[in-house]
Amino acid sequence: MRGGLNTYGYVLGNPIKYSDPLGLGPASGQACHLANVAYTANSLHNTYEEIANHNPFKDEFEAIDNEIRACSLDQGQRKAKLYEIRQRLMERLNAIRKELSKNLAEEMAEGTAWGAFRGGVCAAITALPPMPYLP
Repeated sequence: MRGGLNTYGYVLGNPIKYSDPLGLGPASGQACHLANVAYTANSLHNTYEEIANHNPFKDEFEAIDNEIRACSLDQGQRKAKLYEIRQRLMERLNAIRKELSKNLAEEMAEGTAWGAFRGGVCAAITALPPMPYLP
């Protein structure tokens, strides 16, 4: 510890005057901060999942794949053309996903008012003094 960790920080350094048996003092502000971080991480994960699963061409891919499966052995040129079309469609889909990811990154960089509000609430909770112990 060597002067770095204040073991009585939860009672503002005064364990005689204050007590915090229920954990309602400044430490709850840390819990609030952790909850805010968890909420943000979960939101980012959900947004990433939406981007990864975003496919406005689902029906087109299915139709092309069905056509490829229906091709007989002597329809090699047709099958090759279908694979080429599928590849171009995949490139368009990847471009859309890349744009969505770019927009997400810009939104994260700018921050949101809601995130700032949650952070402010956590800061206010952290600033509250601990409850005096009343036996």
